[in-house]
Amino acid sequence: MEKSSEKEKIKKDKENKKQINFEKFKKTNLLALVCYLGFFCLIPILVKEKDDFVKFHAKQGLALFIVEMVTCMVFGIVPIFWLFGGFFMLFWLVLNIIGITNVLNEEKKKLPVIGRFADKLNI
Repeated sequence: MEKSSEKEKIKKDKENKKQINFEKFKKTNLLALVCYLGFFCLIPILVKEKDDFVKFHAKQGLALFIVEMVTCMVFGIVPIFWLFGGFFMLFWLVLNIIGITNVLNEEKKKLPVIGRFADKLNI
């Protein structure tokens, strides 16, 4: 009898931890996740989010967005670069996916290539 009650207690504890993690995800991680969705990276910046995790990912997302826009402009203006445009867009997509994965894993890892530029942004 005691073993079944212990198992039930452990099961309830696990469910409670999942609910707590979901609540935390709703508050901070959702804003951090938005940072890697193009111009939506401006939302956490405009609402002046004070959470360090969100600020970190806002800087990463903003740096990535700026580089994406510059790339689009350069490749759109100079016809010879059109051949390479697809490669760079795929590269930026991969960096977005890496950023989203970092948010979902609750990690503050810099994005390859872009991360050092994001540190220089003063938000």
